[in-house]
Amino acid sequence: MLSKVSAIAVLIGLVVAIVAAFANIPYAAIILTVAGAVGGLSVDADMRPRLIASAVLLTVGAKSLDAIPAAGSYLTSIFTNFGSVLTAGALVAVAISLFNLTKNQLVKPAA
Repeated sequence: MLSKVSAIAVLIGLVVAIVAAFANIPYAAIILTVAGAVGGLSVDADMRPRLIASAVLLTVGAKSLDAIPAAGSYLTSIFTNFGSVLTAGALVAVAISLFNLTKNQLVKPAA
């Protein structure tokens, strides 16, 4: 159930990222962050490095799209906005990993 909610949240984040490139959406940054955070709740451990790499790539690499005539500024905005979604998801996934690691270190099973 949580994976479906997370997938829907990321999809909402993608739609808002695209629409926000063409129209002014009030509180778009908050919507993108919450959508990404909810999306990051169900990230598997093997997918976390890919999520982090994707977030960094979109956030840093989006600036290079600005050189494309006519569409560059829109593409930059779309990819930067979706990079915000992935960054929020990556932060939540890392926080969950750290919580689980700490929990496992503090509560060791009896031998």
